[in-house]
Amino acid sequence: MRISHGSANANANLGVAHFVRYFSAYVDQGETHMSIIVWIVLGLIAGWLAGQVMGPGGYGVLGDIILGIIGALIGGFLSSLLFGIAVTGLNLTSIIIAIIGAIIFIAILRALVPGTRSHV
Repeated sequence: MRISHGSANANANLGVAHFVRYFSAYVDQGETHMSIIVWIVLGLIAGWLAGQVMGPGGYGVLGDIILGIIGALIGGFLSSLLFGIAVTGLNLTSIIIAIIGAIIFIAILRALVPGTRSHV
């Protein structure tokens, strides 16, 4: 089956539009706005747990926070795109989404950058 470039461009444009809408929700003062403290706590929890799952351990407090925040953004974007579920605060759903996103981030990083098996 062959996909035309027009179809691929249309799909890419839809993905970019969704990405912009998703992240602009965090800039606005709407329902999904989370304080920086919530992002830090969510990042610390999700980053530490993802580091434990992916082994050999955590990445330090700052590394875990950064990993968890990036994971929350990646996981939140994917879950809102696929399932309509967003990261909305410090709750179980958001923590699970952030952990999954952080695991995806670690896996991609390890696949792209040689020698990152033990550190992000």
